[in-house]
Amino acid sequence: DPGIDARHYALRLRLVPSSPLLLGQVTMTATAVHDTVTSVIMDLSEPMTVDSVRANGVARPWNQRTAA
Repeated sequence: DPGIDARHYALRLRLVPSSPLLLGQVTMTATAVHDTVTSVIMDLSEPMTVDSVRANGVARPWNQRTAA
């Protein structure tokens, strides 16, 4: 997303034994490039899903679109 400067990504991953699942949490530290940034677009591969978004520790509204 050209509106942000991603500074750091932290990954916490967990393998689920006897399952094809890999669960995880990603924390991204970023800085807005302009004061007018109101949204961020993340390009996630399927089947990645988002279950929450926080900015400055505050829960933020979000949506996730899947490829048609």
